[in-house]
Amino acid sequence: MECFMNRHDQKINCFKHHVSKFRQTYAGYAGNDIQVEWVIEAKNNYAKGVVYDEVVGLYDTSTFGKGKTGFLFTDNYLYWKRSISKGIIRLDDIEKVTYYNENKRKDVDRCKNPQQNSSNQNPTTY
Repeated sequence: MECFMNRHDQKINCFKHHVSKFRQTYAGYAGNDIQVEWVIEAKNNYAKGVVYDEVVGLYDTSTFGKGKTGFLFTDNYLYWKRSISKGIIRLDDIEKVTYYNENKRKDVDRCKNPQQNSSNQNPTTY
């Protein structure tokens, strides 16, 4: 039951919910669906110091699907690598995210618990 999930598992569910909306071209994985080898490749290429147990999600944009480029979320950081640039952002520093899916634009400023009903409850913010 989702009410009893820890914060890490809530973040995994949030990633699964949102990655399905924009993984048209490349592949997105969350939680136990992420192979250890992909995290090792990300760690070697752009996500130095990542610990597998802290990984929430991986969006792989590499040509052969090996985790060498893309972005990787942990409980506290977002690591990314494009062809010639890479970086790290502390998640607490992100206020709003905008993603583009084909011709649709979507602004996301919080992650609602997908199982949460629409009563007067406030959405869970990750």
